[in-house]
Amino acid sequence: MRSELEAQTATVLGPLESKIMAIVWRSPGPVSVRDVVGNLKGQSPAYTTVMTVMGRLVEKDILRRRPAGKAYVYEAKLSEREMLSRSARRTVRKLVNDFGDVPSPILPTNSIGRSRRL
Repeated sequence: MRSELEAQTATVLGPLESKIMAIVWRSPGPVSVRDVVGNLKGQSPAYTTVMTVMGRLVEKDILRRRPAGKAYVYEAKLSEREMLSRSARRTVRKLVNDFGDVPSPILPTNSIGRSRRL
């Protein structure tokens, strides 16, 4: 059974990204691409597909990558809650920037930062 956090994560990340991050978050330490591929039970995405997606998660600043021998190991840069919170803040900032300060009276200033008026 998926937790509420996993369900929310699936709305922010793509399907394979969500599955990869669930494995990384459950892991007690850094994981390799091979570790993740081995833990994707019942699915068989190619090693290179998983490696590409994990590289994109590094670019999105969700994963941290460091060399370990001839390969890389990855660990979460953010917890699930931190990632969801950051995503919500970015969404609110974008809405405020696109549509003005209409939602500002109902949101604390520190959660959306200073927005520009249109």
